[in-house]
Amino acid sequence: MGLTVPDAVLACGVTAWAALFGAVSFEVFGQYGSDTFTDPGALFEHHPTVLDRIVGSG
Repeated sequence: MGLTVPDAVLACGVTAWAALFGAVSFEVFGQYGSDTFTDPGALFEHHPTVLDRIVGSG
């Protein structure tokens, strides 16, 4: 594609991708656990909000 992306943008993108991938994996494979979180669905839904703050797009 020949795109040039600043290192900071690339790092934010990889961070967001890894975190989202992990959150989805935890949700799909039941890793949040009923003994750990009282409402794992709410935690899962909160992830995009946190990621938005981390990567600075919000």
